[in-house]
Amino acid sequence: MEATANHIKEITVAAIDLGSNSFRLLIARISDRKIFPLSKRLVTVRLGQGLCSSDQLNPEAVARGLAALEEFRAEMAHHTIDHYRCCGTEALRRATNASSFLSRAAEILDLEVDILSGEQEALLSYSGALQSIGGAQPHPLMVVDVGGSSTEISYLGNPDAPLLTTSIPTGAASFKELGEEDSTARIKAQLTRELTTFADKAGISPGQTTIIATGGTATSLATLDLGLTSYDEQKVHGHRLASKDIDQLAEELGALTDNELNCLPGMEPGRGNILPAGLEIYQEIIATIDVDGMIVSDAGLLEGIALSYSAPA
Repeated sequence: MEATANHIKEITVAAIDLGSNSFRLLIARISDRKIFPLSKRLVTVRLGQGLCSSDQLNPEAVARGLAALEEFRAEMAHHTIDHYRCCGTEALRRATNASSFLSRAAEILDLEVDILSGEQEALLSYSGALQSIGGAQPHPLMVVDVGGSSTEISYLGNPDAPLLTTSIPTGAASFKELGEEDSTARIKAQLTRELTTFADKAGISPGQTTIIATGGTATSLATLDLGLTSYDEQKVHGHRLASKDIDQLAEELGALTDNELNCLPGMEPGRGNILPAGLEIYQEIIATIDVDGMIVSDAGLLEGIALSYSAPA
């Protein structure tokens, strides 16, 4: 039986997140379920580019993704790693030609890629965010990860209640892409319907939920709100964004061109131009749940993958 976090005192793991917008690598030592990073890498791949219109991975995006994995393999070679886990998300769930990319990825990494279901992705994001925030969190509690092509939500009404999850197939990159081809109002209406359905099913009462936001959109918004000239995870982690601050950022970002957005300080490459779309998704969630803002977590899915080792989610 493979050892897990409950059976091993200390272990070194490599976690890889093949996101629809970014590929990320975390090499970390884990002791008593605490994560001590040894190396972090992020490459903007845009694997989900054009997926909304074709349901297929773009050859250029595939090439960028495989090049990123070559970089990750080289970095992992510098460490003695006990366990590896590589996970794919919405772009690889949706693409009809994903198998070819996955075969080549497995050859590069010498490791099979686990394609997470939306529920598994939400659970891992919840695990990573909660472990990093620490302390007794108020309930009801919601963890939200607005990714490139999907949005994962986990909700815990109280410590004794079951954890409820949902995955909505709309993210920052796909929202922007669809908005350019179709009606943004229609997409927002669909998003609101799905959020409302989940809130009703979960019995979420307006104005009572604490939202913890994780992922690139959330951390980028915190970076801008803090006025940072470069990304600082220590300052970003745990930063609270009030609704009025998010609305102010929406107004400011809405006045900028894509080039200007991509040149904003502290942005990962290619993040800026999809940031307003991701921000709109958070605004819809905040409005639907009727709360005043959210707490930003630098940790989430990647850390959840690390904590899970190579065991099933």
